[in-house]
Amino acid sequence: MINQVTKFSRTMALIIHHDANKRKIIIVILLINIIKGLLFSALTPLWQAPDEPFYFSYTKILVEEIRIPSAAETTAAGHPLLYPLISSIPYYAGKLGGENLQVFLMRFVGVLLSSLVVWLTFKTVSLLFPHNIFIQFLAPILVTFNPQYSFISASINSDVLLVFFSSLLLYLLVKIVVSSLTPLRLLWLLLVITAGLLTKERFWLFIFPLVLILVYELIRSLRSRFFPLAQESVLLPFLFMGAFSLIALRSQSVLAELTGVRAKFLDPLGADLLGKSGLSACLSSLRYIFFHQSYSRSFSLRMFEEFWGFFGWLQIPLSPGIYTALKIFCYAAALGLLIGAAKILISKIRRVDSSTEDTLKYNKPSSTQQLFILLTLLATVLITFYAVAIYDIATGSPGRGGGQGRYFFPVIVPISILTSIGIHELVPKRAQKQVSMILFLAFFILNVTSLVYFIMPFYY
Repeated sequence: MINQVTKFSRTMALIIHHDANKRKIIIVILLINIIKGLLFSALTPLWQAPDEPFYFSYTKILVEEIRIPSAAETTAAGHPLLYPLISSIPYYAGKLGGENLQVFLMRFVGVLLSSLVVWLTFKTVSLLFPHNIFIQFLAPILVTFNPQYSFISASINSDVLLVFFSSLLLYLLVKIVVSSLTPLRLLWLLLVITAGLLTKERFWLFIFPLVLILVYELIRSLRSRFFPLAQESVLLPFLFMGAFSLIALRSQSVLAELTGVRAKFLDPLGADLLGKSGLSACLSSLRYIFFHQSYSRSFSLRMFEEFWGFFGWLQIPLSPGIYTALKIFCYAAALGLLIGAAKILISKIRRVDSSTEDTLKYNKPSSTQQLFILLTLLATVLITFYAVAIYDIATGSPGRGGGQGRYFFPVIVPISILTSIGIHELVPKRAQKQVSMILFLAFFILNVTSLVYFIMPFYY
C-alpha cells in the first residue's frame, strides 16, 4: 500500500511542474478529496461530529413539520436558515432509505462543498502567483489533507457552508484587486455576502477584508486623477486592524454581533466596556489575550491541536508526536514568511522593484498588489484569532471556553496560502519537485492515519 502511494506521489511530483498538466492534477486532488470525504462520512458513526444531531433535528423539523424549530427543540435553532434549507434536499432524497441514508447524503453535501473550497484555493493562489506551481498546489493540498477539516466537512454542520462562502468571498476580493471591480463582480459580492450572513453569524468577520479591498479599489480609481497612493495602500490592513480594535471594542453590542456572543462576553477580562473608553478596553483585552501567559499558551495550543486534528466531540486527539511534527512544519513556514518579508523590505529600501526579486517572480499581479492581498489575508487571520479568543473567554473559564479549532476553518484558505508561501521561501527551486512529493505523501498518510489509527479504533 505504502509503495503504491509512494509511486503515485512520485509520478504526480514529476508532472505537477508542467503547466499543461495543472488542470489534470487539481482534478486528481479533487477526486481524492471526494473519495476521502466519502470514507470519513461512511466510517464515522452517527452523531459523532460536533453539532451534527442538532442540525439533523433542525432539518427534520423543517421538512417534516414545515416550520422553524425553537431553541428548546435544538440548539442549532438560533442559527440562520440557509444551511438547513440546503440540507433538506438530501434529507428528503434519502427518506425512503431511512435515517442512515439521510445522514450519509447530508454529509455528502459537506464533502462536495469542501471540494469547491479546494478548487477555490487553487484558483485564488493561481491569481496571486500565476507562475509558481509549487505554491499553487501546496495550498490546495494543505486544505485537502487537513485531518480535522476532512472530519468536519464530512459531517452535518453549517460550518461547511460557512467555509465555502468565506472562501468564495476571498476569491472574489482577490480577483478584484488583481483586475478590477466590475458590475458583475459587485453583484457576485452582494450575493455571496447575503448568503454568508444567512449561513452563520461569524460571517460578519469578513466585513474587514471586504472593506479593505473596496477602499483599495477606491484609492486605485482615484490615484491617477488626484494622488499616487499605490505604495502606501499596502498599509491599509494594519490601519484597519487598529481601527477595528478601537471602534468595535468601544461598543459591547457591536463586538457581540461580530463574534456571535450575546451578553457578558468580556466579563472574564474585568473590562466594563460601557464605563471605559474604547482604547482602554482594547488595551485591556489585548493584554489579557496575548500577554497573559497561562491563557495565551493554553488557548494557542488548544486551537492548534483542534485545528489539525481533535475528532469526535473533541475527545479523539492525534498523538503528541504528530502534533510536534505539525508544529515544526508551521514554525518552518513562519520562518519562511519572515525571510520573505525581509526580502521585500530590503528591496523596498534599495528601491528595487520586488517583482524582479526571487520572492515574487511574476508579471501580474504587481508586487504591490500581491503584498496588499497577503497583508489583508494575514489581517483577516489575526482578527479571526482575536474574535475566537474573546468568544473562548466569554463562554467559559479562561483556557476552557467555547472556542474551537474549527472556528478557524473560514480562514483555512488564507492560512494555507500563507503557509505555502513560507515553505516556498525555504525550498530551493531545484528541490521543489522532491519537496512537493514528500509533503503530498506526508499529508496523505496523515489523513489515512487519522481515520484508520485514531477515529476507527475509538468507535469500533
